[in-house]
This record gives sequence, C-alpha cells and structure tokens, in this order.
Amino acid sequence: MEKINLQNILFFQNIKTSEQDLQYISGLGKIINLNHGNFLFFQGDKADNLHILLSGRIKVYKTNIRFEEIVINFFEEGSSIAEMPFFEDSQYPATAIVESKEAVVLIFSRQNFKKIVEKYPEILYRFIASLSKKIKILDAQIENIALLSSEQRIAKYMLENWKNFKDLKRKDIALQLNVTPEHLSRVLNKFKKLGIEVNSNFLNEQSILTLKQISE
Repeated sequence: MEKINLQNILFFQNIKTSEQDLQYISGLGKIINLNHGNFLFFQGDKADNLHILLSGRIKVYKTNIRFEEIVINFFEEGSSIAEMPFFEDSQYPATAIVESKEAVVLIFSRQNFKKIVEKYPEILYRFIASLSKKIKILDAQIENIALLSSEQRIAKYMLENWKNFKDLKRKDIALQLNVTPEHLSRVLNKFKKLGIEVNSNFLNEQSILTLKQISE
C-alpha cells in the first residue's frame, strides 16, 4: 500500500501515535483510485464502509421524484464522507460521484474501523468533531436561505468559497444556493457591471470590498 499521511485526515489529527501505529491503521484500509464520473456509492446502498477522501473532489447529491439533482455538498481532500449512515449501519441517503479529474479514496470496512477505535478510542472524539462541523455548515446554509436575498447568498458564497466558485459548474453552484442557473447568471452579470471580476483566478481587493457590501 502506498504511504498515507493520516495527519491530514481529521479523524487522526492530534492522536498520539508512533510510525508503527500509523502503519497499522493504514494497513486496515484499502485505497481506491477513481476517475471523473465514477460513483463512490449510490443512494440506498448499504453503508458498509467509511470513506475518506485523500485527494480530488467528491460531489454528494440526492435525486428527487423528477430525477433532478439536489446537491448536498462537495468534499475535498481530508474529508470523511457519509460517516453517519456508516456508524448507524444504515443506507446511504445520497449518491457520491467524482467531480474532479481523479480522486483517491481510503476505505475502512466496519470490522476494520472497529479494530482501530478499540485500539485508539480518542478517534471517536474526532468523529464527533467532524459531525459537529458538518452540522454547523448545514445550519449556516439554512440560515442563509431563510435570511439572505439571492444576491447576498451569491456574494457570500463567492467570498467564503472562491476555490469552489471558480472550479465548479455554475449549475452545481446554483443548486447549492437554491437559485436557478439562469438567475445565477443574471446576478453574476450584474456583479460584473459593478466591477467584480467573477472570472478571475483570484478576487482583488476592490471585488472583495464590493462583495462584502452586497452580502451584508
């Protein structure tokens, strides 16, 4: 198995382990290499494995009765994916697909992860921290939809998620912000007229200042 830097993964950060311990943990996992468009799991599948993203980007989404995608979240390097159904021994509530060109995922079976937790119980605290972080993100998303206008939500998203904004498809961003792709395009055209460089690789100081004014 190729060498894994477990310290980049939230579950294993700040845990007192030796190099031998890290090798033991890594040895209980399985690495899979995926390409763009490959599925990690499907909505309704049995959640038998814990998935940790080592590199790339994964999109998690649900499909409604009209077969439309509803984006739940995008996961980056070091993220654990769908740990709640894994610990509940239930089904995946959504589908996960590779959004980037390539992705590398570390997989632990339930049996092997149980071995790790029994030997290093402090990992459970990391699990709680991971869930807490995701709950805060969800709360912020709900609050933004309830209290902010669409222009404010878009401006705030650009300020807080610029890497995703320039890398993701506009339709996926629109789904996250609860607006239509057409409305997102109209707002971005308006932002351009205000001098905001929406197609730049980085936000300059004037664009940041204008977006802050819009988002408040």
